[in-house]
Amino acid sequence: MNSFLDYFIVSEVSRNVDAFKKSVYFFKDKDSKGGKINAGPVWDFDWAWKNIWDCSTFSATDGSGWSYKINDCLNYSPYSNGWTVRLLQDENFANALNKRYFELRKSYLSSQYLNSYIDSVQSLVNEAQVRHYTKWPILGSNVGAPEIDFQPSTYAGQVTMFKNWIQTRLTWLDGHMLGQSVTRVDQFETALSYRIFPNPASDVVFLESTSKIMSIDIFNGHGKRILNKVGVSSFSTKLDVSGYSTGVYVVRLKFQENQTINSKLVIR
Repeated sequence: MNSFLDYFIVSEVSRNVDAFKKSVYFFKDKDSKGGKINAGPVWDFDWAWKNIWDCSTFSATDGSGWSYKINDCLNYSPYSNGWTVRLLQDENFANALNKRYFELRKSYLSSQYLNSYIDSVQSLVNEAQVRHYTKWPILGSNVGAPEIDFQPSTYAGQVTMFKNWIQTRLTWLDGHMLGQSVTRVDQFETALSYRIFPNPASDVVFLESTSKIMSIDIFNGHGKRILNKVGVSSFSTKLDVSGYSTGVYVVRLKFQENQTINSKLVIR
C-alpha cells in the first residue's frame, strides 16, 4: 500500500498529466517476497511541474486540480485505469494518504528542504547550464510542453519560477488533501535519510538530509580531524574540498535529533 501512497503523492505534487494514464508502471514482487503489486517507478515528467494548455485541471494557475481525475477532463485516449479512484473510496487508504502526505511535508516535502535541494542542483549544474543554453538558445521561449506562463529569459528566472510553482501547488494540496487526520492508520518509515554527492569528488561536495544537519566533521585516512564545522542548522549545505589530498575520508554528520552518522568520502 505504501508504494501506491507515495506514487500518488509524487504524481500530485508535480500535477503530472501523464502519471495516471499512459505513463504508469507497476511491478509484482515474486511470491517469496510477498507477491504484492507495487506502484512505480515514477517517470515521464516533461508535462509536469508547470501550467500547460491541456484540460482545465492542468491549465489552472492557482495550484489546483487532481491529476488522478484525468478521466473527468480527458476526451481522448489513453484513459486512466481508474485504480486510484477506486482506492480512494477506501476510508483506510484515504486516511493513510493524509497521514503520509503531512509526514512528508515535515521532511522531503518541506519548503525549506525542497528549496535547498533545488539550490544545490542549481549550483551543481551552473557551469553546464551555460553550455546547454549556448547550444540550445531556448531561454524565454515556449518549447516542449505548451506552457501557459511567461518564460523567463534567464536560468535564475527559470529556477525561481519552478520554486514558486511548487510552493503554489503545495499550498493548494495542504488545504485539499484527501482523507482525514487520524492516528489509527499504518505507521510509515520515518528513518533518517541523507546523501553526500558527488562521491568521488574533487572540488565541491553537497550534503543533504531529511533532518537538519547541525555539525560536520571530516577525518583523513590517519584518523586526524581536518574539518570541524558547527552551527550548520540546514537540510542542505556544501563543502569546498578542492584543497584535500587524494584519498578516502570519513565524514561525520550530527543531526538535529542528536543522531550521528559516519559516511565515506573519496577525493580524487
